[in-house]
Amino acid sequence: MSNVAAFTVVKHVTGLGYPWVESIGAVLPYVDEYWVEDGVSDDGTWEYLQQWSYNNPKLHISQYPWKVMKTGFAIGDATQHLLDELNRESKAKWLLYVQADELWNKASVD
Repeated sequence: MSNVAAFTVVKHVTGLGYPWVESIGAVLPYVDEYWVEDGVSDDGTWEYLQQWSYNNPKLHISQYPWKVMKTGFAIGDATQHLLDELNRESKAKWLLYVQADELWNKASVD
């Protein structure tokens, strides 16, 4: 059983300039699993995730189309969808929610 799983939901984060690769990369060494759910991006985000996960068995990737609402995309719905998947698939005792615009450094995770 793993102890800690991190998770992130993303959509078009490459095109929007979010530091999502750095964010995930900084946390990845400290967790047993890292789950990333893409909102069906068309800016290269999904392709990057596919390549990255191919070389890293800790990364679990999936896609889930985000619902469009009057106020924008429903990131809460996407987050809940990924949490439901984690409850079914992950054996982690603890979950760490990492947003695509959060920058982590070694001092913040030690």
